[in-house]
Amino acid sequence: MKWGDNARDFDTALAVWPHYRPLFDNWLMQELVEQGDKAPVWRDRRVPTENGRVRSDVYPDRETALSAAATLNQTLHDALAAREMYAGRKRSLQLKVAKNLQSKERLREEEELMLAEARRRHANDPRPDPSAIVLPAELAPFRQELSEHLSDMPYLRVVIVTVPETDRSWHRSILYLSHDNKWSKPYIAGERSAAKAMRARIANGFGYSADDHWGKTKAKIRQILLPRANQLLQRTASSSGTKKMAASVGRSNRPRPPKSPREAPCGRKAPSARPTTADWSFCPISRKAASRCAGTPGTDRMTAEPNHGTPIITSISPSHNSMVTS
Repeated sequence: MKWGDNARDFDTALAVWPHYRPLFDNWLMQELVEQGDKAPVWRDRRVPTENGRVRSDVYPDRETALSAAATLNQTLHDALAAREMYAGRKRSLQLKVAKNLQSKERLREEEELMLAEARRRHANDPRPDPSAIVLPAELAPFRQELSEHLSDMPYLRVVIVTVPETDRSWHRSILYLSHDNKWSKPYIAGERSAAKAMRARIANGFGYSADDHWGKTKAKIRQILLPRANQLLQRTASSSGTKKMAASVGRSNRPRPPKSPREAPCGRKAPSARPTTADWSFCPISRKAASRCAGTPGTDRMTAEPNHGTPIITSISPSHNSMVTS
């Protein structure tokens, strides 16, 4: 395939991050690509070759990959800053890039910390003698490589090894340790099994299986690594939250105070009993409102007192449906 034959070759990259591929024992660069109004997504990065073809952006070792990522990320950061676009949109993209890179960095640091702690926990474990490792006959050529893995991490129960085929080709195989401390025959590795072999370097160090759910396994390891002080702080925060919730529930279950008496349109609180003419003698309201306040269809005759010059009702005649004001 030639560069430019695929529409993805023209997408805008916002950032890059190197990803280790244990099946191939190399580092593949991934790129964060702009998706219009949608959130940016990570994908494998492809680059053009000198003759116009397409290849994956691959690096042989970790140091080279990280150095290339740092340089390229600075270039992409400057390119985004120089783009002519709506300032709010640009700021949004910059924040998304920073968030995605921060997430990748935290994940890498967390797994490095877990691996270092797994090694520390088994630093004083006895290392197996290479001649004492029980292997099938076909694994005899890999005795030295397996011994090196166990010398570094004696707790491993899953190991990935390199099987040469010719001078220029090879493949990866997986070995499993049984409960009677015998290593299995080699199984040709795939991407999933190779990833599990890498996870075993952390999981086996804490007594967990690499076949278990990786997210749940790491959650358990976080609890092991969590300092006691942080655990106490979490418990305190949890207890405080529980108390607040209980208090809130208590408040919601409290009997509500009785509602205030209904108010008349004029602002005076209506009496609980049926009002009389005297109760409403001061209200400058219409017959309909007066009837509503009194709770009757307007059959009472009301007499009002003077109200400092303000026209008020002096009488209501139900028979003629008329009012006299002063």
